Amino acid sequence: MIHRALLAAACLVLLALAGPDARADSWGPPQPMLASSEDGRWYVISNPGDDYRTGRLLLVRRAPGKAPRGPLYGSGDVFEQAAPIEPSEGDVVVARADGHMPMDVRCLNGGQGFVLFDTHGGVGTGIVLARYDGEGRRLWTRKLPDLFTPLQIQGFTHTVSSIWWSSGLWIDEAQGAVIVVYELLGPQLLEVDLATGRHQAGDRACLLPRFGRGTFKERLLALDTAARVRPPGLLDAARAGYAVADLPPAIRMRLAVLMAEEGDDSGAEFVLAHVAQGKPKALRTFAVKSLPVLLGEDALPHLRDAMRGEADEAWHAAMQGFQRLGAAAIPTLVEMLGEEGESSDYRGGAASVLGDLALVARPAVPALLDAARTAPEYVANAALNALVEILPPAELGPQLIPLLAGGSGDDGRIALYFGEHPRADAVPALAAARARHAQDENDVCRRWIDEALAACRGR
Repeated sequence: MIHRALLAAACLVLLALAGPDARADSWGPPQPMLASSEDGRWYVISNPGDDYRTGRLLLVRRAPGKAPRGPLYGSGDVFEQAAPIEPSEGDVVVARADGHMPMDVRCLNGGQGFVLFDTHGGVGTGIVLARYDGEGRRLWTRKLPDLFTPLQIQGFTHTVSSIWWSSGLWIDEAQGAVIVVYELLGPQLLEVDLATGRHQAGDRACLLPRFGRGTFKERLLALDTAARVRPPGLLDAARAGYAVADLPPAIRMRLAVLMAEEGDDSGAEFVLAHVAQGKPKALRTFAVKSLPVLLGEDALPHLRDAMRGEADEAWHAAMQGFQRLGAAAIPTLVEMLGEEGESSDYRGGAASVLGDLALVARPAVPALLDAARTAPEYVANAALNALVEILPPAELGPQLIPLLAGGSGDDGRIALYFGEHPRADAVPALAAARARHAQDENDVCRRWIDEALAACRGR
């Protein structure tokens, strides 16, 4: 368990440093991109220039009768740049421009131009917004100090090359503004006027129209932000959106959850249909995560089933669901801990949640002690970790001594505990454990026992 936890921690660190979406400082070559206007009649192409800093920008009018293009993003890997994106046959290039290489682009309706968002290779440190008109002329640019105070900028995530300040954006042409979502003590909205570049705090109400418009990514951003800031009119907007049956499932599920949070559970069955094994991973994970909101304590058997199988994203979402239900989840988690035919991830996950619910988990102590004694090492380790969270040393120490004396599922973890909380009466049990592990190939457990013995003997 300890080795698995260390590996998981290492993976999180690597994820935090890999790829622009994960706040990286390692930049591959920029990739070409294409974004269509909402009316589908125009699109903008941004192809990398020769020096990786310049963007070759094309504003293109779609030929009559053709379906909208995009969004498209180059598929080159971290070491290879994808081929440039070309206008489709029959489409007309109406403007060309050279600008900086952005992280994203947005195209306006009616051939009114486009907006470049942020700077490849230095997010937040160069131009963060640039507006071009329908003839390819740059009307204005903005950098972070134009939009935020030094104190606000200090509050964003800084890395060696970048300041990661934004969660995403869209163009609201009805308002004539770029809407940017960012995080500072919770989600915030910034509204930047398309004509002038002047900015002000955005109104929460601007989230609601985006439920049914824009790219998939924009709509998800608006829905997830609305779930946190709760704009007025949320229930009516969610109901209106949910009534559109052919929405992408990820959008419709979020609308159903927003409705449930406002007291309307009419979309619950749609979400529940995506909980079963075999559903697309992202959809299943969101559905499992939403179970406590939709069902309350009736979610317990569904969360239990979601813990079976591999320890994937849905498994983690189920653990979070149990945590959200608090004391009501304790009996179910105790039953899960005792199911010897289930996987270590299933039983160990239950033990881990009991530790997270330490303030209300005292009724689980007997089951956790039994698992620490009889279960495989991974489960025993999780049970011992939970016991450490639930009981103070004065109570836990005396109960671990007989456990160690007779042999537990994870003697090393108990030795570590007595190394941190030494007591003289643990010495015989530690000596017995030392004898049991004298011939172990891996000497880590013996070393922990020796260190605990020294601590308990006052050396």
